[in-house]
Amino acid sequence: MSAEDVEALERVAGMEGPVVVVNLFALRDQAVYDGDRDGPCSGVEAMLRYAAVSRERVAAVGGRFVHRGFGGHAVWGRGERWDLVVVARYPSGAAVLELFRDPVYLDVYRHRRAAVSDQRVVVSPPLP
Repeated sequence: MSAEDVEALERVAGMEGPVVVVNLFALRDQAVYDGDRDGPCSGVEAMLRYAAVSRERVAAVGGRFVHRGFGGHAVWGRGERWDLVVVARYPSGAAVLELFRDPVYLDVYRHRRAAVSDQRVVVSPPLP
């Protein structure tokens, strides 16, 4: 992760109370891995490799997936197109940071990086 990513996660960690994380993913046709550790596969297959482990790791920090589904076109906005939409709920921003300190999660995260050509991730606390 970049220094900018770490800084963003540290800001999220300061959010008290439950937070929702909305993930919008555009997937590559062919996954792009660093090195020879993983065999060639499609972006969808790489994301499925990630998903096979991420659910249990999210649960380990107290989170759960609220929605996982196919994407589509934005109704309002720039007309962006997304292949997948994933929404997760966590007990706090600190739980999101804890996930990114989990060595098992960090290892499987390589599949997400290989699969995704573009993404938007929004962390949102509830209204007061």
